[in-house]
Amino acid sequence: MNPEDMNNWDNQETDQILEEVVPGGKKKLFGFYEKLRKRLSRYGDKKHPLMEYLFLLPDLVILIVRLLTEKRIPMRFRIFIGSIIGYLILPIDIIPDFIPFIGYIDDLLIVVFGLNTILNDVDPEVLEYHWSGEKNLLLSIREITEHAYRFVGKKNLDKIRSWIHKNVKASNK
Repeated sequence: MNPEDMNNWDNQETDQILEEVVPGGKKKLFGFYEKLRKRLSRYGDKKHPLMEYLFLLPDLVILIVRLLTEKRIPMRFRIFIGSIIGYLILPIDIIPDFIPFIGYIDDLLIVVFGLNTILNDVDPEVLEYHWSGEKNLLLSIREITEHAYRFVGKKNLDKIRSWIHKNVKASNK
């Protein structure tokens, strides 16, 4: 997503919901987005296979925020998306963000596994409609999911899957 797109993002309904989900709302989320871009850009010259996926994370964050107000997304999934946003913004992580480069892998996998869960019940075109990233969204989700074990190892992957399962179950109540 280009910074101009972020600045032009003006949807009162999304802003209101975001304010309820994230204290500080849009300003806090975009601060997170910008901080993440800056941190990841420090590693841009590294030729690590994960780098291309990690650079998708800010665009994935914007996607899930946009899905908060999408009427074609069932309410249980919008509640679930709120929990994903909370996970991203809170300082407590499965893999702490202060660990250079690696600290964002769990964030990436939480978002991707969350989107994968949503895709089980929602037409992919709904997600693609809100996607502003350059890479193919569905292909990227599939590739990241296929390589997840290698990225974080079994122990952390089990923690991430457990978090997803628990939050999907809670949002269905």
